[in-house]
This record gives sequence, structure tokens and C-alpha cells, in this order.
Amino acid sequence: MSNIVGILNVLVYIRSISSTIKSPCIHRFYAKLNAKLTLLLLLLLRIKVINYFFFLRLIIRIF
Repeated sequence: MSNIVGILNVLVYIRSISSTIKSPCIHRFYAKLNAKLTLLLLLLLRIKVINYFFFLRLIIRIF
């Protein structure tokens, strides 16, 4: 869970930086970094959801 919170903090930081910088080259770099971190965040959330459903199915099988 701390990984997800950390990535969210970095995404907020990147958005605040990219809104203040006017250089298109640096803005593109931050946009690419933002996209990669967003994909990583979605992947982590998907893994968490899959693990949660697996754990839920395991509990249902036990009972």
C-alpha cells in the first residue's frame, strides 16, 4: 500500500512541476514520466485487486 501512496505523491509533484515550467522539452519529459508512473500505478492497483479477489475466493472455499 505504501508503494501506491508513494507513486501518487510523485504524480502530484510532477503535475505541480509541469504546470509551472514553460519549456516544451522539459514539459514533454515530465509528461512521459507522468504516463509511465500512471501505468505503474494502474499495474500495482491491478495486482492488489487480483490478490484481494484471490484471497476472497480462498476464504469462500474454506467456509
